Amino acid sequence: MIKRDQGPVRARGVSQCHDQKVFHSQCPFLSHEMECVSVVALAYATCSDLTPPSSPLVPAMKITQLSVFLENKPGHLFAICKKLSDEGVNILTLSLADTNQFGILRLIVPEWERAKQILRESGCVVSTTEVVATQIADRPGGLAEILAILDAAGHNVEYMYAFAYHEAGRAILVFRFDDPDAAVKTLQEHGVGVLDSVELGKVAG
Repeated sequence: MIKRDQGPVRARGVSQCHDQKVFHSQCPFLSHEMECVSVVALAYATCSDLTPPSSPLVPAMKITQLSVFLENKPGHLFAICKKLSDEGVNILTLSLADTNQFGILRLIVPEWERAKQILRESGCVVSTTEVVATQIADRPGGLAEILAILDAAGHNVEYMYAFAYHEAGRAILVFRFDDPDAAVKTLQEHGVGVLDSVELGKVAG
């Protein structure tokens, strides 16, 4: 347990995760009791949500995802979604992972820079992550075929979730890989459709 009189809490691992800076303030979506542990919790929960530099040899076929840290209590998810709604930010898809005390809200929005600024100005803890949106056949075995390709190439899937889209027997899944550039290259070599942010926006529109 972390005591308040121990001075500033340093989240071990955050500064080492690809030199990304994690913003922390008096977040209105965290109770007073959670403020002293939020950075530590963020370090363990979102280290995989911090993005390494992109490889210059691979096309920019990746999507920027926002990861928002919030306490697992009634009203906190609503407050974030309401804030984005009031600012005219459309949520294309999302995923919510939770534990007993906190959750990670992962969002894909058309204007991620603007959405990130809005949330940070509201006092939220926000990080960005590179994820990969892939098209798969919407039938039994469609996902297994993609996973077989990734497994054979040694790519690790850290997490994944579905995109709210279905058309002509095709579905979209969002993947977080340990090495997104290498995963994109493998998928493209096997003829798997990988969508960039512009293409994904057109699909959602």
